[in-house]
Amino acid sequence: MNNIIRRRGAFTLIEIMIVVFIISLFAVIVLPSFYEFGSAGSERDARMVASIIRYLNDTSQNTQSKLTLIVNVDNKTFSYPGRKGKETKIIGSLYSIRLSSSKEETKKSVTIHFDAGGLSEGLTVKLRGDSGFYDVIYNPYSGKVVIEKEDDTEKTGREES
Repeated sequence: MNNIIRRRGAFTLIEIMIVVFIISLFAVIVLPSFYEFGSAGSERDARMVASIIRYLNDTSQNTQSKLTLIVNVDNKTFSYPGRKGKETKIIGSLYSIRLSSSKEETKKSVTIHFDAGGLSEGLTVKLRGDSGFYDVIYNPYSGKVVIEKEDDTEKTGREES
C-alpha cells in the first residue's frame, strides 16, 4: 500500500525530443517561404512591369495607334489604357525609371508614348527588393523585354520576351 503515485514536475527525455522534432519540422517547412517573401514580391512586380511594357508595345504596333503609359514613381503606379479602359497597377517595389533620352527619375511622374511602331527608345525600370534590385529593360531594336536581377554579389539575367 505504499505505492503512492507521486506527481513529477519534469518532462522525460522522449517528450522533449518529440517537441524539438515538431518545432524543427515546422521550421524546415515554413521558414523558407518567409525568407523568399520579400524577393518574391519584387520578382512578381518585375514580371508585371515586363508584361505591361510588352502589352503596350504589341498593342500599339498591332492596332497602329498611339498609347500612353504614365509611371508615377512617388505613388508607385503604372497607368495605361487597358482592355476595359484606363488601368492603374500599383508596383510596390518601384524605385526608378529611365528612358534612353532622359536621366533616371526617382521622384517624378514620367509619361511614355508608344507610337504606331511601338516604343522607339530604350526603357529601364528599376525595382528594389530585399535581396537586391531588379531591372526591367526594354530594347527598342529587338522589341524584347529582359528582367535582370542584381544581387549584392552577382548580377544574373533572364529573358522575358
